[in-house]
Amino acid sequence: MNSRLINVLSVVLLFALVIGSALWLGIRLRERAAAPPTATLLPTPTRTKIATPETPTPTPPLGYRLAGVASRASYSYAVIEGPDDKHTMYREGDEIPGLGRLGRVTDEHVVIATASGEIRLFVIPAATGTPTATRPSATPTLKPTAEPTRPVSGRVRESNP
Repeated sequence: MNSRLINVLSVVLLFALVIGSALWLGIRLRERAAAPPTATLLPTPTRTKIATPETPTPTPPLGYRLAGVASRASYSYAVIEGPDDKHTMYREGDEIPGLGRLGRVTDEHVVIATASGEIRLFVIPAATGTPTATRPSATPTLKPTAEPTRPVSGRVRESNP
């Protein structure tokens, strides 16, 4: 056979193969689009409520505020402001009069163990009694110049400051 004929037949067979594959793929995609996907229903898990005793979280007495904390791996301190507006520094394990024993100190809060449960005090900034300074208005002030002005007539006269 002629090599040219072999080349032509190879191209025709390859073209037929590509066309056939495209038709087969188009039919498969059309069948998938027509048939909706079937969903398998999974059994829904049953939730059982575990009876836990409802213990209310104790609230701290009025007048106490966590003013600041210092928490490191080797030491932890909390600065607590009492109802008398005095700041006192406590270490973990110290007894806080009127509250309880200082337990855990973190960067944002402390845990205080009381007879009725745990109290969490969060760092809250104090209300400042210092008024906020206001900026003066930005209206420019004009200063009179001491230079003489020349009238149209050519005579020099002094300006009044």
